[in-house]
Parts: sequence; C-alpha cells; structure tokens
Amino acid sequence: MKLSHLISKDPISHFFIFPLLHCKTPLKDRGFNLNFFTSIQASLFDCDILLLDNRFFSSLWAKEAQKAFGLLEEIRKRVGRVIWLDVTDSTGATQFQVLPYVDRYWKKQLLKDRSLYMREFYGARIYSEYYKNRFDLPSEEAFRCQPIDPKYLSKLDLSWNLALAPYHRFGLLNSLAHRLPLWLREMCFLKSDIVFSPWGERNIDLGFRGSDRYNSKALGFQRIETKRILARRGVDTSPVPRWKYLNELFQTKIGVSPFGAGEICFRDFEIIQAGGVLLKPDMSHCETWPDLFIENETYVPFRWDFSDFHEVIDGLLRDQEKIKGIAQTAQKRYQYFLSDSGKEEFCQRFIDQVKPQ
Repeated sequence: MKLSHLISKDPISHFFIFPLLHCKTPLKDRGFNLNFFTSIQASLFDCDILLLDNRFFSSLWAKEAQKAFGLLEEIRKRVGRVIWLDVTDSTGATQFQVLPYVDRYWKKQLLKDRSLYMREFYGARIYSEYYKNRFDLPSEEAFRCQPIDPKYLSKLDLSWNLALAPYHRFGLLNSLAHRLPLWLREMCFLKSDIVFSPWGERNIDLGFRGSDRYNSKALGFQRIETKRILARRGVDTSPVPRWKYLNELFQTKIGVSPFGAGEICFRDFEIIQAGGVLLKPDMSHCETWPDLFIENETYVPFRWDFSDFHEVIDGLLRDQEKIKGIAQTAQKRYQYFLSDSGKEEFCQRFIDQVKPQ
C-alpha cells in the first residue's frame, strides 16, 4: 500500500513525523510504503492514502481560504483515502471545516467527551473559557473555531503526541535536523538522550521555566498564575539558556508544567526524562497517546483554580519516596515507548488506524 505524507517545514511538524521517519523501514516491511513531501507535485498523488499536515495549509487559511478548499477538492478527487493530521497544540484549535473533504481527522490530543466539540469555547480551548468565567476576565478578541457537525464525529481519531519526538541535551541538534532535506532526515535518527535517575540527589525542590506571553489573558492565565504563586515560594521562573534549564531539571524534584497554547508541551517529557516528578493541571479531560498522564502514577495533578496547589506541593515534599516512585514509573513507561517494543506498538497502531475500517 502506498502512502504519501504532505508536511510543512514547521519545527512542530518535524517533531511530529519523527516516529514515522524512525519506523519507515519496518512499515515498508509490512507492506506500507511511506513517502514524504513538502510541496504539491504530481508524485504526491501516486498513493492509496494521503496524509495531510494541517500546518502545510496554515498560510493558505490566512491568505487564500478558497485556494485551500480548492486544493482539498482536487485531493479528494485524485486520492482514494485522505487523512487530516491536526498537529495543533491543544484539544481545541480545530479545523473542522475540512471534514467534508477527508476520510479521517487525526489529532494529537482530544477531549474525552467528543460531544463537547459540538459547541464553541472561548479562545477555542476548554481551559481558556474556564479561566475567563472562573476569574471574570475581560472579554477580548479571541480565536474562534467552528463546532463540529454531529454527522462527522465518527471521523475523529487520536494520532500520537510529541512524546515520541527526540529530546536532547543539545537543542541545536534538533534545530539543525528539521532544516535538513527530508531524504537526509530519514537517514539521521536523533533519539532522545535525556535520561537521569530519579533516585539521585536533587537539591532543587520545585522548578518551572516557561513563557507567559500570550495574546489572550485567558490563554496565558494559568502560566501567569503559576509564576505568581511560585514567586511567593521563592522560585525563580525567569528565562535561562537551554543548557542551564536542563541542568536544573536534573537537580529538580518537582517540575511544574502548566498549560500554554495547549495542554501538552515539550517540558512534560523533558521533566520525565530528567527524572523529576511531573506536576501538572488536571488532565482528566484529555485523551492522548502515548498516555503519560495517569493521575498519581506518572504525574501529579492540581486543580485548575489552584485551590490545592500548595497542598499538593507540600504533600509531595513531605514524601520523598512518593516523588521518586512516581518519577520512576513515568520514566519507565516513557522509555518503553522509545524502545524496540514501543516502536513495534507504534507501527501496529499506525497500520490499524490507517487502513480503511
């Protein structure tokens, strides 16, 4: 079976396709021949299944929406099966306007309650609306997304998150990798190498480094509030070079990772690989794969309104064995998905999903 994958040159797309690049040979051995494209060309359509990276269409939506729909109509006519890959950051921020043109709509993370997609959220995110209402934030011009037509709900499916991307002590390697030609990237597998035992000595109780600059107060509220509360506990959250950030992670017991543009970010996986315990807003609304967000097993949640934030932190700091145990469980689960067995599971899962039902 021939598969074409149209991708953008965006760094996020590079991270997202990494497991496919890594599994290209075993997929071919199972009869699934996958080729990647960064532009529209005749050979793109020589396939049984076409995977479309939503970020390839980003500029078209902004400038020439009709041209984007025209391209989708052409693809629909020329390819037997079309799968839309939504690699946006959150459970929201969808492009459901493409659903009439595609057979499946894959997303890195989905709301567990799919019926919620039939309504519109302020700022296109369930947590943006929560903060606007809970803390009576001022109304602003916010990003909006079209709710799903109920008849298309069955097209929604879960792809994979950025846990399977490469994470390195030297971020420059990944910055360079996504600029390489695709044929060269397929030959250069930069596996994750940040692994540090949870059982070593750690002299930093609590840490968070991350931006709080967003174009919406509701979207940035969780980051801003996290920084404010941590500052009262004497935690420095100002930006630092990546080498210093990673060195801190190796010495940190509790790594805090609030939502940003999405619920899941690189920091989640960096904390786990560095051997700290991941402290994160409650993720029970979200479905993702690989699932590294199992409450009090692989991460520790706190309430979205921060009402138990100090209590959760103080409870962890009083129980060092719990910190190390959760960190170790998360790290072992994560390492499984990066292992040969995890690679096999990814391949089989991809095959099961990509085939017509």
